[in-house]
Parts: sequence; C-alpha cells; structure tokens
Amino acid sequence: MKNQKSVFTPVARLALTGILLGTLAMPFAALTTASGKVTAVDPATRTITLQGANGNSVDVVAGPEVRNFQQIKTGDTLTLDYYESVAVDVRRAGSGAPEVVTETAATRSAPGAKPGGAMGRQTTITAEIWHINKSANLVTLKGPQGGMRTIQVKDPALQARLQQLKEGDLVDFTITQAVAAAIHK
Repeated sequence: MKNQKSVFTPVARLALTGILLGTLAMPFAALTTASGKVTAVDPATRTITLQGANGNSVDVVAGPEVRNFQQIKTGDTLTLDYYESVAVDVRRAGSGAPEVVTETAATRSAPGAKPGGAMGRQTTITAEIWHINKSANLVTLKGPQGGMRTIQVKDPALQARLQQLKEGDLVDFTITQAVAAAIHK
C-alpha cells in the first residue's frame, strides 16, 4: 500500500461531495463498454485510429507497456470496459486519521498473445467530521490536507441519519476505477 498526499481533480471532488451524506454507506457503481474499429495504425508513433459506431474517430497512443503492438491491424476491433464505483462509509472517532491511500494493479497480455490488458486503481480518501450543525443540517469535513468543506444535507431521510454522527467520526470515500482493453479480429 502506498500513501499518497495528492489532490484529486475538481470532478472527483464534486462527485465525492455530492455522494457524501447523499448515500452514506451506499455504493455507486457504473460499467461502460465501448468498441471501435481500427482504421489506421502508425507503428512509428504507436498511434491507433479508432472509429466508433456513430462514425467519429479518435487517435489513441499506446504506451510502451502495451505488449504485442505489432499485432494490431486495420479492421481489428478494440473493446474497452471501464468500471467506476464510489463507496462511502463512516467510522467512529479514533479509528484512524484523515489520509489518502492509493493502490494500483495492472496486467497485460503474454508475449505473443493478442494485445490486451487491464489496469485498476482504488483510492480511499478519509476525512474527519469537524463540525455538525444538526439544526441547520450542515456537516463540515476536514480533509487529509487540512481543507474544510461544508455540506448541506437536504434529504429528510438523510437528515435523520445526521443524528447518529458525531464530531471526530471519520468518513471514508473509496473510489475504484478499472479499465480493460482487448483487440479482437
């Protein structure tokens, strides 16, 4: 496990903020699959041009970690599966500290096999409940780098859950992202 003190993109922060107290201890998950036909391959730059079902084209650069690049040919189909989930959990005060922990894993095709592989990353961001204003339905979180964010809870069912939370409790946001790619003839 590697402990990273990095800042996430504004989109990730927005997603986390919207999910906090909106789905306490409830996961959100989505799987997207996309396919495209290989219309051009440039071995010198390791660029693959893909055409989607609606006719749009996109260039994708395959890094050095993509094994067996030379097997990719015009007319092949590239399929990408992208998975993302966010889970929120609350722990009692004293069971940890605000931090960011990221774990990654990857696999790629064997030498000589058709190009393909997968990569995944799971990041847990732990924030401390710094203040709760139960009468105004507000929760202030303190993140791993000391930043504060106040969130207003508008859903009446979730407002009732606020009564169970205490200042000093920890909120874990676990973001899981994975992508798998495979070339098909």
